[in-house]
Amino acid sequence: TKDCPNLLRQIDSFYKSKKRQTTIYITPFTRPTTLRHSLGVVQPPSFRTAWMFYQGSEPNILFPSGFVIKEVRTKKELQTFVDVFNQSYSGATPDEPYGALPKEYGTALLHSKKFHHYIGYFNNQPVAIGSLIYSKGFAGLYNLGVSPNHRKHGFGKLMSLFRVAEAIKKKNKIIFLQTEKDSV
Repeated sequence: TKDCPNLLRQIDSFYKSKKRQTTIYITPFTRPTTLRHSLGVVQPPSFRTAWMFYQGSEPNILFPSGFVIKEVRTKKELQTFVDVFNQSYSGATPDEPYGALPKEYGTALLHSKKFHHYIGYFNNQPVAIGSLIYSKGFAGLYNLGVSPNHRKHGFGKLMSLFRVAEAIKKKNKIIFLQTEKDSV
């Protein structure tokens, strides 16, 4: 807690360098409990997006039998990643977090060199995807998706925890995730 002001300055500096507005999501569980007061927040604004941060030890992850996560290494695997991404964000089911995203977004991922992409396989079938990006001790979790037929089995949680563990292994001190209102 005594390092909180320094950590907040680091976070603010990171987002300013990306020409983004710093947003801090405060819940009743936020520690230190004085953070809201320290930031001068009387009443929280309405929720639009949230940036969540993780700073701690590597999580202990137990994969169910038949589930593995692999980093994308080939063009064929990258195409599989994009296919699962497009399934996950097609807008075809009511529980999709963002509705339909344009297929061009998924296709643009084929040309990205900054991201580390991962595919989760269950019984050798691709069911989940996620990406990581690193910058100066920070790691961002992006593109979490689970194919509609495999939701509600914990694959999204496993992909998220796996990426946190990978970021920690790569010596990133602060890990962040952005989510939007009404995302599942």
